[in-house]
Amino acid sequence: MLIRGGSSNPSSLKFAALMNKQNIAENEIFKPERSEPRILSRAADELVLVQDPLSFQQLRYINNLNYFGPFEPDGVKLKYWCKFNNISSDVFDHSFSKNHSIPVGNPKLCKGPSDGVKGGTIVTRINSDPTSIDYFYTRDADDIRVSDITVTGFSEYIEFMIESIPAGLNSMVQFKVDDEDGLNGVMLKVGPNGELKWFVRKAGVTRNFISANNKITVGRWNAICLTYTLSGNIMAMRINNEVQVDSANETPVFPLDHDTSLFHGIGADQTDERFVGRLKDSRWYDSFVFSSTQMDNIWNNKRSISPTAYGHLSVAGPAHFNSNVYTGSYDVIAYDGTGFETI
Repeated sequence: MLIRGGSSNPSSLKFAALMNKQNIAENEIFKPERSEPRILSRAADELVLVQDPLSFQQLRYINNLNYFGPFEPDGVKLKYWCKFNNISSDVFDHSFSKNHSIPVGNPKLCKGPSDGVKGGTIVTRINSDPTSIDYFYTRDADDIRVSDITVTGFSEYIEFMIESIPAGLNSMVQFKVDDEDGLNGVMLKVGPNGELKWFVRKAGVTRNFISANNKITVGRWNAICLTYTLSGNIMAMRINNEVQVDSANETPVFPLDHDTSLFHGIGADQTDERFVGRLKDSRWYDSFVFSSTQMDNIWNNKRSISPTAYGHLSVAGPAHFNSNVYTGSYDVIAYDGTGFETI
C-alpha cells in the first residue's frame, strides 16, 4: 500500500515518503519465497540459482533469502573457459584471462544437452563434413602450460559428445605441446574401444590415465573431470561423475617443433585423429586440484554453484572485469562462416 500525501505541508510529505519506504521494505522481507529456483542475471548464459528474481542493474538489499554464488569465474585459478556456444573470429574466454579460442574450418552451431536450469543449450559441431578439417586453437600462454605448474597441480573440465568412433583410430578431443622439444603437454583422446585416454607429459616423462572400454559411447554427452596432483604425479578421472579406474598403459609421442597452441578437435597431424562430434565446455584450472566435493557439486548443479547460501546480498550494478575486449588476429584458413544445424 502506498500513502499519498494530501497536504503541501513539508512534514506531511516527508512522513508519507518514509511510510512508503517502510511498506516497500516490509513487502520485500515478508513476501513468500518462491518454491522454484530463479536466475540471478540478465545475461542469457551466466547463471546463479536463487529463490527470487533480482536485477543486476538495480541497487537492492535483500534479507532472509537463499542466494547461491558461483565458483567461477574466480579470476584466480580458472585460466581458460570456452563454452563453444557461438562462432566468431575469437570465441570469448569466460575466465577473463584472454585465452580466447579461434575456430578453423567450418564448425557449425547446433543443439546441445539440457543445462539443468533453462533447458536446451547451443554447442559447436566439428568435423561432421569429411572434406573439412574443423578445430579450435588457443594461443599458448603461461597459465595453460603443464611446464609452468610448480605447485599443487591442475584440473580440467570438458563436456563433449562424440558422433563417430573410427575403427582402430583415436579421436583427439584436446591436444597441447608446451615446448619445441616436446617435453611437456597434454592429450585427451577417445580410443577405438570407447576408452577415454588422458596423457600428461611433464619434464620429459609421460604419465597416463586410461579408462575401461566403452565408457565413451556414440551419441551420449560426457562431463569429464580430470585432475593431476603434482606431489606424487597422481592422475584421476571422472566421467559423468563416476570415478574411473586406470585400466591400461600407453605412451604416445609428443611431437617436436610443434605449434604450442591449445587445440580442440585435432591431433598433431590434423587428419588421423580428428574428433567428430560436439563440444560444449572446456575449462583449465591452474594450480588447483578438484576435491571430490567440488566435482560432485559441479555435476549435481550442472553449473559450479556454491553449496553455501548467502544470508544477505547487495548488488550495486553490473561488474566489468576487463574494460578492453581482446580482438586478436583472425585465422581465415578454410573458415567460411557457419549455420545452425538442427540435427
